[in-house]
Amino acid sequence: MIAAAVAEPARSDAEHWSQQGDEAFARGDVAAARAAFARAAASDEPHARAYARYRLGWCELTDGRAIEALDAFVHAVRETAATGQPEAMTRLHREALRDSTLAYAQAGRPERAVDFYLAIDPALAQAALATLIEHYRTRGDAEAVASLCRDSRVQACAGLRSRDQGRPLGAAATVPR
Repeated sequence: MIAAAVAEPARSDAEHWSQQGDEAFARGDVAAARAAFARAAASDEPHARAYARYRLGWCELTDGRAIEALDAFVHAVRETAATGQPEAMTRLHREALRDSTLAYAQAGRPERAVDFYLAIDPALAQAALATLIEHYRTRGDAEAVASLCRDSRVQACAGLRSRDQGRPLGAAATVPR
């Protein structure tokens, strides 16, 4: 009995609630997952709190609540933004920023995206904007792509212009037959 206690490190409450949330989410019980992640998000442990907020973002996105999802992803991005973080925090930062683009594509205004992502993470803003453009292109929202590309700060648009070879930005490419 003592050997088992020594061999297994104690899990924190936040880790426990995050595991419960992951299990509930995997079985499709988003309400239970949200409740568990909310408890983990109240933790004093930075990584556990950031992970829980990231996963809350997925709960909200799954339920079609894009604004709430975006808020949760942004909280996770901000909590993991400090330099010199362990690799797990850096990875979570990138994932939360990338996944925030899914929520932004549903809830945000394209003309504000550049300022939004430059404010959240100037170093990774271009990658986030390129991902956001791809979301808009995938759903056929040429106007949203054009809106982003009117801003000269969006580097991904230069590649789109050359790739689209004169088609309106965001228009689907045709395959020659």
